[in-house]
Amino acid sequence: MRNATAGVTGMLWHDGGHFIQALEGDVDAVAATFGRIMDDPRHTAIDIVANRAIARPMFGAWSMIQADESKVGTESAVFLYGLTHDQDTPGKRRMREVLREAFEA
Repeated sequence: MRNATAGVTGMLWHDGGHFIQALEGDVDAVAATFGRIMDDPRHTAIDIVANRAIARPMFGAWSMIQADESKVGTESAVFLYGLTHDQDTPGKRRMREVLREAFEA
């Protein structure tokens, strides 16, 4: 509900143990949302994989994508994997590992 009120959209993908999240919206709203995420003690080992301006939202509504063999789960994982290929960083390498492991299991 807070995301909708703040005008933040995106995607939250998980495989039961790891979470990958994409947030989009007004810079201040995304920063406030990310601040709440950082302050939550349930979240550990947080890496920022990409932080950039976008021309238009890529996600029309907030959604939770479960890593499974469903079409939407697979398409979401492919999209997230694609985010990691513009440059190599430790966070991007870890994100690729998590996505590969989820679909190899």
